[in-house]
Order: sequence, then structure tokens, then C-alpha cells
Amino acid sequence: MTTQSKTGYALVTGSSQGIGYALAQQCANHGINVLLVALPGQDLAQAAQKLQQAYPAIKVQSFGIDLTNGKAPEQVLQWCQQQGIMVQYLINNAGFGGIGPFQSYPYVYYEKMMQLNMQAVVLLTHAFLPHLRSFSKGYILNVGSMAGFFAMPYKIIYSASKSFVYSFSRSLREELRGTGVSISVVTPAGVPTNAITKARTEAMGFLGRATQTLPEQLAAQAFKAMLRRKAVVVPRFLNRFSLLLGIILPYGLRLRIVGSMFKVDDTEGKGKEMNQVPEHLKQQFK
Repeated sequence: MTTQSKTGYALVTGSSQGIGYALAQQCANHGINVLLVALPGQDLAQAAQKLQQAYPAIKVQSFGIDLTNGKAPEQVLQWCQQQGIMVQYLINNAGFGGIGPFQSYPYVYYEKMMQLNMQAVVLLTHAFLPHLRSFSKGYILNVGSMAGFFAMPYKIIYSASKSFVYSFSRSLREELRGTGVSISVVTPAGVPTNAITKARTEAMGFLGRATQTLPEQLAAQAFKAMLRRKAVVVPRFLNRFSLLLGIILPYGLRLRIVGSMFKVDDTEGKGKEMNQVPEHLKQQFK
């Protein structure tokens, strides 16, 4: 096990399961104290308990909060100050998305997606940057997506939000050059973290399987790149090759190809698309 300084914590959002929990495991495996930030509930409590049992030599804290609330980042900061927690590693992982015609989702769905995928990333980074700069080396890892490199019909707001994350990460990285704080952004394609994403990957056949990355594999690669202070991490060769094709192909043709890959028949109705909405948000749509 590689030992890092234990004076700073790694704050990982969306860390009760999936990619977030796998990233928290990577931090713990490197001797870094971990703060799990996710929706309050049994999943978060169990994740913290499981991680603490697996890594008794580190400290594991958890804070349950809904990051779609605009005041949440400041509340996380205040809680850390009360607990005496200094954050040296900020991992912005929380986010969600779905597939479907633009009008098949209600207004509040897009509002919450933009608040979580973009606003929370910006405000958490702004809130904790003084923490990160107080260390000789501070680290930010933002979880983007391959969707951020392409305009994507039927995934319009999700792809736009991940494009924002990519641009924000690259721009702030340059602005912070020489400060000791580095920003890395990882851009996976499919990551099978739930039944819906697994089914979607299988439906895409070889292409889906060739571009997907398991959460544990993604976390290991992203964490290693973060420590190396690498700017961008694009997992899997086929994903990197698709970026080259994206440069070569005319913009309109790219749109048609991507649109045909994710097109959902509007006659199937909003009900099917709403099955992709996170459970804690559905009650807000009624």
C-alpha cells in the first residue's frame, strides 16, 4: 500500500455506490482518509461502514446531503470546518443522465441535472479550493464523459453538462498552474453501474462492450492519473480512436451518427423514459 499524507481528506461525491465508491476505495487503499458525500440514507451508511471495516487504519467519515440543492456545497464546507476536516483531494463524481427526446422529461428533471452535473462541481470546487491550496500539493478529479466531446441528440443536456465539466476542468487547471493544485478530468464511455446502463451496453453489442469500463478499472486508472497530475484521462483505445474520427468526420454527419445510436421512439411515451430518473427525484416531478 502506497502511503500518502494523512493530514488531508479525500472528499468523494456520489460515493455510496458505483464509480464514486470505487474511487473512495482507491483513496483508502493509498492511506488517504475519506469523506463520503452522497444522498442521506442506508446506502451511504452501509458504504461508510464497509469502507471503514476494509481499511481500519484510515478515518472514514460520511455526510448525507442532496447536492442538487444550491446551498449544499456551502453546507458541506461548513460541516467540514466544524469537524476539523481539511480536504486535499476533491473528487467530483456525482451526476446523472438519461436517454430520450428532449420533451419526454419534465422541466425539473433538467433543472436538477444541471444543478448536480455542473453547479455542484463549480461550487464545491470554489468552496474547497482554499483547503487544496493550503497543501503543498492538492488534487481535483472531475468525472466527465465521452459524451462531453460530442453533441448528442437524445442525450442533449447530459452531453452538454459533461462538455461543461471538461471545459471547466481544463480552463481552471491552466489558471491554477504553479499553485500546487492540479485538476484532472476522466472521460469514460459506458460504465455498468446499474441495470439500465448494463442493458444499454448490451444493446449496443460489440461497440458497447469495447468502449465500456468497469467501475473498479475506471477508478484505478483515474486515481493513478490524478496522482500523476495528468490533465485528461480517456479510458479504452476505441474511445480514444473515436475522438480522432470526431475530428475527421463532418459535424453534421457526426450528429446523424450519434443521433441514430441513441434515438428513442417518441411514441413509447414519457413513462419509459421516466424509469431512468433517479428515485429521489421522481417525487419532485409530481
